[in-house]
Amino acid sequence: MKDDGFGAGHEWEELLQEAIGEVISRIQSSQGQTIDVDTVLGGTFTNTVMLMLFGYRLPYEEVQQMEETMTIAMQQSPPLDPCIFLPAIVNTLFFPRKFIDRIKKFSDYVQKCIEDKVESKQNLEQKKFIKGYFQKIQENSRMELGNSFTDDSLLRNTRTLMFGSRTKVKALHWLLVAMAEYPEKQLKVHQELDAVLGKDHVLNRYADRTSVPYTFAAVLESMRWKTMMYLNALRVFSEDTTLQGYKIAKGTLLVTNFWAVHNDTRYWKDPELFEPERFLTADKKSVIFKQDSFIPLSVGRRDCAGKLMAISGMLLYFAAIMQKFKVLPEEEGITVKEQCIGANCTAVSRSIGKVKTKGVRLRFIARD
Repeated sequence: MKDDGFGAGHEWEELLQEAIGEVISRIQSSQGQTIDVDTVLGGTFTNTVMLMLFGYRLPYEEVQQMEETMTIAMQQSPPLDPCIFLPAIVNTLFFPRKFIDRIKKFSDYVQKCIEDKVESKQNLEQKKFIKGYFQKIQENSRMELGNSFTDDSLLRNTRTLMFGSRTKVKALHWLLVAMAEYPEKQLKVHQELDAVLGKDHVLNRYADRTSVPYTFAAVLESMRWKTMMYLNALRVFSEDTTLQGYKIAKGTLLVTNFWAVHNDTRYWKDPELFEPERFLTADKKSVIFKQDSFIPLSVGRRDCAGKLMAISGMLLYFAAIMQKFKVLPEEEGITVKEQCIGANCTAVSRSIGKVKTKGVRLRFIARD
């Protein structure tokens, strides 16, 4: 992934700038009217990941359909997959067949994309992720290493990267909601961006995050404030061990509760509040990035493969939007609440006796 420019690399960041430009144009076209945030952000980040993986973008209508499939799959995915404990229930009437059908549809699509790249030698040479993975598969097969580089693991990793693009968009929803709900925090972001970037410059490199500590802290705090994936994917202990006095046998399944850690009052005062200052040093000039109680993107040595993609993408998108716009709520009497559906939590607008389940609507006012 590093060789292919993913994460905090120039190629990835340059592609992000193209996507961000599209988002800015969509917001400008709303002329300050209420718009659906998903409509604004939809497709841009997913298409950037598609370009890095496969070398092409999808038409807007097609990427919308794919994102809808990913969203529904996440909503219908149970927080803990019962198939792991009772695999036989997959073939019963009690298991959500729509979830299985959605996952299969999405997996088939990703598999076809991979096969198309393999058949096209020219494209395979251009995009090192698919090429490098296949080289590893072939190399390990010759050497009989027997590790995890297989056709199936390529499909799973590619699918995970694409699913992660959708989670990142949902996280951006909450970050923009925080700006609308906490105008005093939004003002601090605006003041910092104005002082550092002015109107003529843009934040186009993740490496420049140190120049905008409050803006970066707001990104990190949003990931704590509204934990997108509240339970981790399962891990398995590879050997007998002892953890804080507890004896744990080899083969034991481990589930990490991200939400519980991010809302534990032993580590975070008033965790329900959005406070970017939690991630700043006492002099407010630097960001405290690595905190034991901050685990939005999994834990351990094998945490989220797309971690840098997510954080760098959120920062660059957020800075570009806030540099040009003031974010306001949809209207008086409507608040945004958390709705946990399936394996993730999403934002929905609530009015009296009504829930808008299709997402969040905000107003973006051009700044002078």
